[in-house]
Amino acid sequence: MDIDGDKIYYTKGTGVYAMALNATTFSETPLFSVTDNSWSTFYGFGVINDKIYSGDANGFTAGGIVKILSTTGAELKTVTVGKGPNGFYSNN
Repeated sequence: MDIDGDKIYYTKGTGVYAMALNATTFSETPLFSVTDNSWSTFYGFGVINDKIYSGDANGFTAGGIVKILSTTGAELKTVTVGKGPNGFYSNN
């Protein structure tokens, strides 16, 4: 789960969801879904400036994979990183 602007973003299974900060119920409709990659699909998750960062641990057998996505699920960039990518931070 992460907050960006006036929305809360969260994952459930392979879906990415959003809801307003003042909402009283969770959304039942995902913004988009990703391909299931076992338990490590969303090992890391963050939202910064309307971009969704997904860290896939890649089974901890090789370098992890970070995908940067739009809030509609369009893939903007993919980067191979070290094992177990888990946190994302803005470098302003």
